[in-house]
Amino acid sequence: MTKSDQWVLITLSLLLLLHLSVCLLGYLNNKLFAATSFLNLLAALLLTAYWAVREMTVLGIEVTIFITAVYAMASGIKYKWIITIQYIFFGVHLLVLVIAMLLCLLSK
Repeated sequence: MTKSDQWVLITLSLLLLLHLSVCLLGYLNNKLFAATSFLNLLAALLLTAYWAVREMTVLGIEVTIFITAVYAMASGIKYKWIITIQYIFFGVHLLVLVIAMLLCLLSK
């Protein structure tokens, strides 16, 4: 395993732990909506910066997630549909992290 592969694996592991800890702490503190909205905002911003020169599809999806997270944080917990969308986006980010980690571990 090369040094860059190790860094990618470490980064993905830390992001996975961050997502799982935010999910657990948000659930225990009854702040799951705010925690997932903030994490979606942060993940979308970082992924948008990383993928800005790469794939436009991913960029479009992350911009949509970013706008939705900002709207969710600004509007609060007034709308059930925005809560549902935030949880779906959180799950998508978590699933992508797990898949990326598995791809890193299973390649080579």
